[in-house]
Amino acid sequence: MHEVDGSDGIQFKHRPAFDAMAADLGISSTDDLTRRAEDVLDFLPRLWETAELIISANQHIYIKRH
Repeated sequence: MHEVDGSDGIQFKHRPAFDAMAADLGISSTDDLTRRAEDVLDFLPRLWETAELIISANQHIYIKRH
């Protein structure tokens, strides 16, 4: 899953913690990671739509900060 990132020493040092974190997220293989990335990309349009609705409903807040 992370064979192309970092030097061998960095990978050796951080791999156990990375693998544990990924396992907590249900990711134990490159296929799992790819599937999760696709899920996130599929979700982004809905997230953007929701963000636009929130901004639109709160123009008084948005305008003050920009």
